Amino acid sequence: MGFEIEKKNYPAVFCCDKGCGRWGGVIPDFECCFPCGDTLEETVTVAEQMIVFSCEDSLEYGEPIPEPTGMEEAKERFYAENPNASDVTFKMLNVEIKIPKKNIDETDFSTEEELCYNGILQPAGAMSN
Repeated sequence: MGFEIEKKNYPAVFCCDKGCGRWGGVIPDFECCFPCGDTLEETVTVAEQMIVFSCEDSLEYGEPIPEPTGMEEAKERFYAENPNASDVTFKMLNVEIKIPKKNIDETDFSTEEELCYNGILQPAGAMSN
């Protein structure tokens, strides 16, 4: 089975914990993704990986992947939920998600016309003896 690559841009919010110096993040379009790392760059990489894994997991279970929120909407929502937040960094994360192509076993052939297999797919009524 092959794959198609779909490029998406998801907003994320990052901040540095002044106490320990580590970075943490929030990805608004993914409820359970909270990346962390020693540097901003490391945390961004972890966030991108989390998005890809989350999307691949959703696809595996037949669930849709979230459509990206725009950056302005993400900022408005973040500040509405965190009015006292300061020293945060907003970034758009550019990810490539592998979307499996349907193969012949997964294709839905349920139409008004019944199909059969005789080396190639053809309408059942078209076969003559």
